Amino acid sequence: MSLVKQASQAMAALGGDDPVAGGRTAAELGRMAQWNDGKKETGGEFAKVSKPITDAKPGKLAYALDFKAGLTPAPSCTTTLTGTHRGPVTVATGVTCLDRARLTGPVTVRAGASLVSRGSTVTGPVTADRARTVQWCGTTVTGPVSVTGTSGPVVLGGTGCTVDAVTGPVVLTGNSGGVTVSGATVKGPLTCSANQPVPENAGRPVTVLGPKSGQCAAL
Repeated sequence: MSLVKQASQAMAALGGDDPVAGGRTAAELGRMAQWNDGKKETGGEFAKVSKPITDAKPGKLAYALDFKAGLTPAPSCTTTLTGTHRGPVTVATGVTCLDRARLTGPVTVRAGASLVSRGSTVTGPVTADRARTVQWCGTTVTGPVSVTGTSGPVVLGGTGCTVDAVTGPVVLTGNSGGVTVSGATVKGPLTCSANQPVPENAGRPVTVLGPKSGQCAAL
């Protein structure tokens, strides 16, 4: 709340004609003439923002913090790949993160290693066998995907991610850290078996242009 107050007071202190971003002025971007519309800190919109999640009408900050608390945290990256890469990528140890990367070639995640992908594209098969964790957000894969025996979370998509898309079969088998396939599009069969607990979609159904079978039939 201290940060919100500081930032909003700085916004209100600008002159209407002061340039802010993209050639637009403070007035054009909706600057208030007075901070909190001239009301005390205990009233107005500023007070509403601070209402806890237990309130009948929680504030926006409470919603944001509650949402963040429910997300599966990504592990810290030990290796980060960006840009264009051609040829096979093998994740043998640690946590390899794909950050808006463009990979052409097979991706293999070995036992105990982790793969985290955000906003990336992979052309080639993706195989994870006894990995620690596999997490994707806004990732596109052209090729088969197999994730087997992962001990930690397997998260494909979810709230806050653009749609993950796989062109090819997806097989999720024997993962014990929880499997979430949320809001993804699979152009091929989706097969799930022996995962504990049963895979979920976090309230965002999966679009599958092929048969859904096993534990993923209800996704």
